[in-house]
Amino acid sequence: MRNLSVFLLFFMAGLPSAVFSQHGTVSKIPINTLSGNPDGYVEYLPDGYDSESSKVWPTIFWMHGLGENGNGSNGDLDKIYNKQISNWLKTNDVPFIVLCPQDNNGYFEHPEIENFVAWAKTVYKIDEDQVHAAGLSAGGYGLRDWLKNNTTEFQKLATMTPMSTNFTAAGMDDTHRQKIIDSNIRIWFHSGKNDGAPNNTQQLVDTHDYIYNINAEDSRLTEYIGVGHSAWEEVYDNSGRDKDQSSGTIQGQSSPYFVWEPNAETWYEWLLSHPKKGTETAPSDILLSKSVIENNLEPNTVIAQINALGTPLFTFNLVEGAGDTDNDKFEIVGYDLVLLNGSDLDTKSSYSFRLEVTSKFGSFQKEFTLNVIDPEKILLTVTADDKEMAYGQELPEFTLSYDGFTDSDNASVLETEPSVSTTASSSSDAGEYTIHVTGGESTKYNFLYIDGTLTINKEDQTILVSTILEQTTNIDYVLIEAEVNSGLDLTYELVDGPGTIVGDTIFLSGEIGTINFLVKQTGNNNYNAAEETGSFNVVLLGLNPLPENVQIYPNPVFKNLVIKIPVKYLNSEYKIFTLAGQVISSNILKEPLTEIDVSFLNPGHYIFKTESEINFQFIKK
Repeated sequence: MRNLSVFLLFFMAGLPSAVFSQHGTVSKIPINTLSGNPDGYVEYLPDGYDSESSKVWPTIFWMHGLGENGNGSNGDLDKIYNKQISNWLKTNDVPFIVLCPQDNNGYFEHPEIENFVAWAKTVYKIDEDQVHAAGLSAGGYGLRDWLKNNTTEFQKLATMTPMSTNFTAAGMDDTHRQKIIDSNIRIWFHSGKNDGAPNNTQQLVDTHDYIYNINAEDSRLTEYIGVGHSAWEEVYDNSGRDKDQSSGTIQGQSSPYFVWEPNAETWYEWLLSHPKKGTETAPSDILLSKSVIENNLEPNTVIAQINALGTPLFTFNLVEGAGDTDNDKFEIVGYDLVLLNGSDLDTKSSYSFRLEVTSKFGSFQKEFTLNVIDPEKILLTVTADDKEMAYGQELPEFTLSYDGFTDSDNASVLETEPSVSTTASSSSDAGEYTIHVTGGESTKYNFLYIDGTLTINKEDQTILVSTILEQTTNIDYVLIEAEVNSGLDLTYELVDGPGTIVGDTIFLSGEIGTINFLVKQTGNNNYNAAEETGSFNVVLLGLNPLPENVQIYPNPVFKNLVIKIPVKYLNSEYKIFTLAGQVISSNILKEPLTEIDVSFLNPGHYIFKTESEINFQFIKK
């Protein structure tokens, strides 16, 4: 069996970047002795667990069988403490919190599981995306009851591992099986071929087959040849991989057995690589446990461990690309970085190499530099300070920070001060660029260089929109005049008002009202998106106050509109318009007192306008 202390640690993003130096701890927690714990239980806390830290951990809830039931007292908890996963964890390490509650009758009815899990989340640093439940024999009956009742905490599970149990009895049907699908839970059944009723493999196949035929990735059923009612013993220590197993299509079903191959992923690796469905992430960074190595290391020395951020499982490789100068000096074995030829400060002061991490969710590459140090010298950390600038601006002045000077030393005691450089320039696109530190020399100090980051932020855009004056209802269209400081293309959007918009042209409908519009620029790699508002009013055809001695009546009018005018306005042509500007009728004012028949007009508002200065609005009843 592989050394899980080393192998598993680096599957979990955010775990400590050094190999476990000590075992995690296994402890008995009697009932009502820790923050009102509703059950006595055995806990395993991995090395590095800190209840005061913000770091959260994957968690396994292990439900025992009928032989381990008890009242949760210190004495009864020995039934769990000295058996199964609890006993194995005394000498083996996994990157999980493992909690094994004790049930009084051994059958774990769903309220007890629900209450314990909910309570544990208030006490332990549990990763909500990595909550896993395992139940053996009668403990598996508890998982079945939990499923059937579809409780809140059940729906949050990432995986379930029923072992040597029964998922057919107690009214289980496809309605209940669908709850596993609906809750996005993966399931892995383990069974002994020689197990008898009521816990033989046939009591699992209906549930497995139902899930498998909906999504084959979500259900596994492994059957161990020669194993009776103890399939759980093959799971927690991963020994099932080396046992004879049934293969092919399950008798009477359309789904196959899952064959757990020798040297395949461990059960713990399967759990880690199956967080709550929908929370999986592609690799986003590669982490190295060291950034310096000592001089005179022997060939084939493991010099660092590799980790990654994202959802496991991970594979690491040396790849071509920026920073790959010394790729041939290294080899990757699992999660270990091996230096093939040893280190000699006289010939090599640093190594540059490029790594790639891949998972089934994606890949990520990163370049690294390892400095070789003289153990006789004092280690001085030199950090390039992070800087920011806006796109298109001049590069900022780069600065260094030092940590490790002794006595009253400062940078002036160095024979050669380190220098900084970057590939970015004032014309570089927005993004992040490495600020490299190199070149220091000292007879007293080793240098540990920590690169900084130059962040070029997107530039803001400013849109200028020319003012549009008030328009009248007889105008057909209006052009929007706008410009943006980036020179990028603009788009236009009508928010509301009496009109439509095509490109930068607003076509008026002929109604009165306020036109509101937006001018937008969506941005690109170097500019932030921007928008600016504009508006203008659409009013009736221009109306002037009635001239002196001009009278109109009645208004509103039903049949005849009377217009009294001075002599100077005689023989003026008049027109009657709709508010949209359409001419309805026209004639000549031939008499000082003229009656105009408007009975033919539809009720509404109209404009009366002469070629001279008489124009007004009237209402037809």
